Parts: sequence; structure tokens; C-alpha cells
Amino acid sequence: MLFFGTAECGMCRYLKVLDCVKKRAPYQNARRQSALTSRIATAPDRCVVAAFTRGFFTPAVTSIGKLVYYTLHSRQRTRNHSMSMRQKPVLILQLRPEDDTSDNEYEAILRYGGLEERDTRRMRIEKTGIPRLAIDDYAAIIVGGSPFDISTPQAEKSDTQVRIEGDFRRLFDIVVEQDIPFLGACSGCGLLGSYLDTPISRRYAEPVGGARVRLTEAGREDPLLEGFPEQIDVLCGHKEACDRVPRGATLLLTGDACPVQMFRVGENVYATQFHPEGDGPGFTVRIHAYKHHGYFAPEEAETLIEAVNRHDTPHARQILQRFVDRYAIR
Repeated sequence: MLFFGTAECGMCRYLKVLDCVKKRAPYQNARRQSALTSRIATAPDRCVVAAFTRGFFTPAVTSIGKLVYYTLHSRQRTRNHSMSMRQKPVLILQLRPEDDTSDNEYEAILRYGGLEERDTRRMRIEKTGIPRLAIDDYAAIIVGGSPFDISTPQAEKSDTQVRIEGDFRRLFDIVVEQDIPFLGACSGCGLLGSYLDTPISRRYAEPVGGARVRLTEAGREDPLLEGFPEQIDVLCGHKEACDRVPRGATLLLTGDACPVQMFRVGENVYATQFHPEGDGPGFTVRIHAYKHHGYFAPEEAETLIEAVNRHDTPHARQILQRFVDRYAIR
């Protein structure tokens, strides 16, 4: 086909036939307009947008163009109404002990996930631990990063870290077994990988900054990554990572420096080694906070800040948006 569409989409199939006979937009023929109108009404948004932007429809002054505009506008109004009527919040579990890094991370999850505070329940579990939860009360779970290292010898871990790791093992007993929508970033990835018996070590550590990762064959078909380019840029910075793909998991994104960049367990449990909520200002806050935590030499801080603020990662942030759209917006 001449644009990314779906094999099952009636509008895409119809446009393909019209293009083959060299009878593209503006579709003045009434019979063709009627046939196309019915197909637009049931086509996925991405198919309609792709067809419009690639010249299959004339601008909004034509009847078909107006239909495209009002179809998408109406769908967005429906989504907004659904958000306002949503009953189940997204549970956001945070581990960062610093107020500035924790608050900044939470704000980034809201911003790039398209969420408002009322759509979420926030827990700073480094303070409270993870209480016994009624999982069915939440639409999905998102877990952020932390300065804790799972590969630290057990005797050297703080009481807080030991408690957090134990809480997550109990949580994963439910999340993995019931295939609860879950997205863990960085520490969330290591915690899930460790639960699934994957060694976590410093073998595949990555410096603070930008990295380029690649789609796997399974990643090309995953709903959070579908339609992405073969390679995307991400922001990361970690002293440890999964040594191999966790037991029972599907690898979705990989990289040269760190092979396990994103994986899925079951249909709904996801983990990323990078930060889908990451941006330059947010990483600036973290670089200042973790200057003496062993991620980099302290004298490199200003150079790293300049670098991360030049690095844009729109596809990584879109992963977070798609996760929220898929599981939190009903």
C-alpha cells in the first residue's frame, strides 16, 4: 500500500483499489464518495490521518475533507469525555528518595502520558512501602526509576531497599500471574527482570545520555511500538541491566551497548531499560541529584546536562502515551 494502514481496514483496501485505477482524490463521483464515507466512519484514526496527510483527500473545503476533520474531532471529544468519566486511576509507584527528582518524574509521567493528577494514585513507596492493594481498583500500574541497584550485595543494601524489593516480589506475584497492565522503567525493568530469574549485573551498564535502540521483529508488531521507525532515540543512564531476556518474556527493543532495552511478559506487562518519560529538563534534575552516586564523574555533570538537553526522544515518550491510551482510557 502507499501509506501505513491496516490490512483489515476497509478504507485502506478501498483507497488501494482507487489508486490502482489512477482515480485518486477529490472523489467527485457521488457513488465513490458514498462508499468512502462509510469506510472512513469505521477506519482507525491512524489510517485516516495517514491518508489525509499523504494526499488521498483534498483539504477541508470538500465534503470528504470535512468528513475527515469532523470524524477525528468527534472521536477526540469522545476520548476526552471518557477520560473525565474514568473510574479507575493509574497507580504510579515511585522509589526516588529525593523530593525534587520524585516530583519531576511524576510531573513528566503526567505530561507525556496525557494524564492529570485526578487520573492517578501516586505512592512514594520508599517512604510507605507497597500496601496490600485491590489490583482491580486500578486501570494500570507505572513504576519509575531509583538510585537503588539490585546487584548490590544483599548485606550492603539499606533496609529501605530490602523492603522495596520484597514488596515488588509480592506485587509481581499478582501482576504477572493475572497479566495486569504494567509499565516499569529502568529500576522497574530490573525489578521485574530479577523477579523472572534474570541475572542483573553491571555488564551492560550505559552512561547517562542518549542511546539508539532497534526494533525486534516482535517489536514491530507490538501495539506500543507499531509504526515506529526501525531505530529510535532514548534517554538512559544505568549502572546495571538484565544480562539476558527474562524467562517467558518477549524482547521488543534491543541495543548494541545493552541488549535488553524493552520486553513484554504476557500481553500487558512491559518494562523498559530507558526512561520513556525522560526529557532534558528532567535529566538535568537527576544529574544534579545523583552527581555523587557513581553514574559519572562529578566534573562531567555540566557536559552531560548540555548533551541531554540537545537530545530529543519523541518516540520513547510516545511509548508512555500509547500505554496510557491502551490501558487507562476506556
